Amino acid sequence: MPAYYLRRNGKEWEIGEIRYTAAADRRTRRVISLHKTQAQAQQRYDQLTGATK
Repeated sequence: MPAYYLRRNGKEWEIGEIRYTAAADRRTRRVISLHKTQAQAQQRYDQLTGATK
């Protein structure tokens, strides 16, 4: 299961996936979606993480 993150990036809220590679000791981020409001972003983030059904 991927790890997701929610963060503010400028004027938008960014939801993305973060992966950790132990062999290379590196983290990579991939943006999934951008939202104008925190409420929209939080709702989508909760869906991705399984916090809401």
